[in-house]
Amino acid sequence: MKKPRDDLIATPAYDRSTSRFFVTPFIPDSFMPIQFPERSKVAQTPTPIQRLERFESRLEGSQLWVKRDDLTGSAMSGNKIRKLEYHLPAIRSSGSDTLITCGGIQSNHCRTTALLAASVGLDCHLILRGESPHVPRGNLFLDLFCGAQIHWVTPQEYRNVDPVFERIA
Repeated sequence: MKKPRDDLIATPAYDRSTSRFFVTPFIPDSFMPIQFPERSKVAQTPTPIQRLERFESRLEGSQLWVKRDDLTGSAMSGNKIRKLEYHLPAIRSSGSDTLITCGGIQSNHCRTTALLAASVGLDCHLILRGESPHVPRGNLFLDLFCGAQIHWVTPQEYRNVDPVFERIA
């Protein structure tokens, strides 16, 4: 049996006001503070957390809360823009002038990448799985509107997409 670490001790306690036990972990001084990477603030954050009270009536006493990442800003919404905010400083500092990514025809990630690239003056190449439709709609329309160059690949080519990235780069 593995011996517990002495420096990670949790002490149980009893709260008389609520008649509940709780555990307060001991965090030693040797833990280092988290060093976050550089971030370019593009999204409108923080976004609110909203309680869905009408849905709760079906949950038998539970509460339901949702994080409103749809409110991070225009078409660059959701968790996709949060991720790209951390990539953008590295892209700028490397002197790169082009973003290249891949996804499906209606990829939210590709749409967000194309919008971000257009908003900060970078070229954008999207490797999309499938065939070019006669009339672009939805995210594909926005990709093209933003000036993204589209590279179509078959589902088989998409399974090994690295050579396509290398060819474009």
